[in-house]
Amino acid sequence: DHARIGSSVISHETKLPSGETRWVIDTIVGKEDGLGVENLTGSGAIAGAYSKAYNETFTLTFVSGRTVGIGAYLARLGMRCIQRLD
Repeated sequence: DHARIGSSVISHETKLPSGETRWVIDTIVGKEDGLGVENLTGSGAIAGAYSKAYNETFTLTFVSGRTVGIGAYLARLGMRCIQRLD
């Protein structure tokens, strides 16, 4: 895994008492069109637009199931949320 994602993270090597080598991720750097800090920019833009819409018009969040991450944050930010789990 480290060979595959090594260019997208800052990590350090650690040795376990058993002698195995493990890599510990310290920072996610990201890469173009990849998962990383680029997502934070997008999430911030979504939250900003949702907050502006909340102040200007009626907003409602409908959750069909469970929500985590930016979805959960937006549901809380909007304050008007319907959550249904069938």
